[in-house]
Amino acid sequence: MIKIKKILLATIFPIAIALSACAEQPIKTFRPIKTIELDYLIQNHGYRQKADHVYVLLDSSSSMKEAYHGNTNQDNDFPGEAKPTKFSVARELLFRINNSIEGLDINAALRRFGFGPCLDWRLSLLDYPLEPHDHDRWLSSLGQQECASGGATLTNALEEVVADLSSISGQTALLIISDGNGYITSPVTLAKVLKARYGDSICIYTVWTGNSSDIPGQSMLNKLADVGGCGFYTTSRTIYPATGFDAFIASVVLHEDRHETE
Repeated sequence: MIKIKKILLATIFPIAIALSACAEQPIKTFRPIKTIELDYLIQNHGYRQKADHVYVLLDSSSSMKEAYHGNTNQDNDFPGEAKPTKFSVARELLFRINNSIEGLDINAALRRFGFGPCLDWRLSLLDYPLEPHDHDRWLSSLGQQECASGGATLTNALEEVVADLSSISGQTALLIISDGNGYITSPVTLAKVLKARYGDSICIYTVWTGNSSDIPGQSMLNKLADVGGCGFYTTSRTIYPATGFDAFIASVVLHEDRHETE
């Protein structure tokens, strides 16, 4: 599970309430929330950026169309959709990432994996190439992700990641957002190839968007995070609340305070 040091939590939570990014919503499914601006932490609280690149792999396979049961609707989290899908929850997380990294000197990439008409009949589709992050262009790319279809072709997506990273230097945070279901081939071997090639310059973070019936997928995402050596596994339920998300994205992109306590 996600491991956040005490000092990080103590610093981020109050700031997240007072100074947060705007909460415009491209998907009229979710209750608007405000997310932490990582640039504010760097400028005012002594944090340092550790990730030069954020590369996101989004599961767009058919299992992501299933209803999501990870959170209750008691707080009206999903006012526009009584039964949100796993895919819509994953897209909401991408929207929050876009807001949080705005203003940073950071490259970003967004690639979907699956098959069928939702991915132009490709095994993976690059919606945002690995280049300097632009908030409006990232938001526009989210508008292209309207559906999910086909088998889970994460292995093919990882092959593309290996190639995409070949011409860059610096530290990469690879985020995989998935329910872990229906992988056509095990992605663990490819993840090991990726790690062997790029070593300490890449860390793998996995976010499980599954339900109780998707426990095997949870185990798979745990394994992928372990392959990275750095990074970690967490769940959409853990990082759906604003404070949970803020701690998550800060841990992925920033160095924790050098005076942290255990």
